[in-house]
Amino acid sequence: MKKTKRLISLFLSVFMFLSVTAGIEYSAFAETTGSQIAEYAKTFKGCSYKYASKGPRCFDCSGFVYYVFKHFGFTVPTSTDGYSNASKYGTKITGDANAKLGDIVVWSGHVGIYIGNGKVMNALGTKTGVCETVISTFVNSKRVKNPSHYYLRVKGVYEYITNPSVTVKTPSDLKTNSVKLNFTGNNPSKITMKTVGVQVRKKGTSNWKTKVKTVASGYTNASALTIGCTVGLGKELNMSLSSGTAYEYRAYAVYNNKYYYSSINTFTTAVISPSVSVNSATDITSKSAKLNFTAKNPSKLSIKTIGVQIRKKGSSEWLSGQEAVKAKNVNASSFSFSWNIGSGKAMNMLLEAGTTYEYKAYVIYNGGYYYSSLSTFKTKSAEKNINAATYKMEYTENDEPAIYEELKAPALKASVNANGSFKFSWNKVPGAEKYELFIKNTDGSYKLMKTTEDTSFTTAVAAYGKQYNYKIRAVRTVDSRHCYISDYSSAVNAVNKKILQTPSMKVSLNANGSFKLSWNAVAGADSYQLYIKKPDGSYKLMKTTSALSFTTAVAAYGGTYTYKMKAANSKNSRIKSSYSAAVNAKNTKKLQTPSGLKVSVNKNGSFTISWNKVNGADKYELYLYDRSMGKYSLLIATASNKFTTAVAAKGKTYSYKVRAVKNSKSSVTSAYSAVVSKKR
Repeated sequence: MKKTKRLISLFLSVFMFLSVTAGIEYSAFAETTGSQIAEYAKTFKGCSYKYASKGPRCFDCSGFVYYVFKHFGFTVPTSTDGYSNASKYGTKITGDANAKLGDIVVWSGHVGIYIGNGKVMNALGTKTGVCETVISTFVNSKRVKNPSHYYLRVKGVYEYITNPSVTVKTPSDLKTNSVKLNFTGNNPSKITMKTVGVQVRKKGTSNWKTKVKTVASGYTNASALTIGCTVGLGKELNMSLSSGTAYEYRAYAVYNNKYYYSSINTFTTAVISPSVSVNSATDITSKSAKLNFTAKNPSKLSIKTIGVQIRKKGSSEWLSGQEAVKAKNVNASSFSFSWNIGSGKAMNMLLEAGTTYEYKAYVIYNGGYYYSSLSTFKTKSAEKNINAATYKMEYTENDEPAIYEELKAPALKASVNANGSFKFSWNKVPGAEKYELFIKNTDGSYKLMKTTEDTSFTTAVAAYGKQYNYKIRAVRTVDSRHCYISDYSSAVNAVNKKILQTPSMKVSLNANGSFKLSWNAVAGADSYQLYIKKPDGSYKLMKTTSALSFTTAVAAYGGTYTYKMKAANSKNSRIKSSYSAAVNAKNTKKLQTPSGLKVSVNKNGSFTISWNKVNGADKYELYLYDRSMGKYSLLIATASNKFTTAVAAKGKTYSYKVRAVKNSKSSVTSAYSAVVSKKR
């Protein structure tokens, strides 16, 4: 029966404690923690006394104090002898008038917890168990021989504690398959911090690889701690890293069973640059050849473009060609490619018989060109070929001569159109069937830009302020083996000073439901104007920025947004570009965070909490800070954007936050709103 009464008493005590503390917001100041400790200690009234026991059903005096403080995350001695070094655990307070709730009362050989009004809750002996005792009754008592006592105020109970944090530092010793990650653990309140950890994952994946580390004994209470961890196969954090790959990482510190994480940062392992080796040229004739290469890519980088350059030996001008890498070879460790050179071939170039040519190939990665070594081949000698000053003679298959007047070089002219494009025109050349227009590369060589039968051509809009160089030649084809080409025209230059090029914009959806808009840099532009489409179909200016990307706020769930942009120059508004093509975006990731959260006090002492509705939300989850657990707990889930609480306790502060939820898809739940607090 006694046991039943004791359990009922314990249940009622816990219930009353939770009822008293429910709805109270515990601040970082531990003033309330002292009263919590005292109230929690009272719930053990009537528990049995047993020497050297630390709970949960039986205690001796020091075991009882240890058990209660451990519940709140504090470390105190497990025996009365341990209080000989009391300053390690807190501050000694003398004088009963200076005692506070939750202080440890320390006698020689006995301890208890001060619960107010001159009383102590303590495990006194086998007859009384855990009980309330008036401190003054200990004078010359059997349990306490010396009535002299003091109070120990445990560190953190009545002082502000700043939670630990971790700062990310720059990684070091970055290699193709390993790295050293560096962090600083910050512990301004010098609380006991025994465990830290480092986590790494490949960017785009969800699973972290973790290394837990024990803090050296000399640093558990240090205000700052250096954290380092080598990552790689066989390293501290045993994880296989691939070269040229992005990884996310973070670190954390553990205090009072809670994890305090750093921000998530990214590192990319070093790469082994790609290269190209030259294989022997094949299928060599007097007019054509096949050039063969092998691209090597040990880091399996994303290589999307290959190219080849060729010139007559002794010439300074290269003829260049590029093509896209086949999809299966983009990330291959090696692949072979070939280029056919000759009139009408992949590289459209008239080769002369019996002539030596130099050539090289390259791959492009991340804007860089990686060239092969320079190699040569020599075309075969022609069977019959007669050149005269005015005429060219080629023999047909029946050895019948076909004579044509030699083609003259066209005269090329260039003009700039109002929209920033170039118009080229030239005279018609007698005997010519078509014309080949060439543009100068950055390396000084020319590449074929356009083949046309017309005598004019208009380019796309050119980069503002950049000089372009062009030349042209006339061509006449006799058959698959014979082609006549004039000399190149004189080179002409053209510069667009009319209008900026139109940027090309793209949009992507972020995980939080916002959009990332990005675009290419436009020569001559120092700013970019972003526009959003309004419901009436018109566009309004949303953002002007000098950056090449912009991230919007979280968009309304399920809504479609349309954007376009212009390139601009702050010093010359007349050269502003045309609108880009419009791009559309739809948020299917996250609901918008509810805004406008506010709390008002009603006449009867209850609170009315309201917030703005969120498009696409089926309901809202309203949370109240629960001081007994030290975290927010769900108060109500409602389809309304308003809620009225029960009558609140006078003088108490309540804190709330809210988020939007979709019943059919929990993954789109919004972020929490900002916290709003109210005191009645």
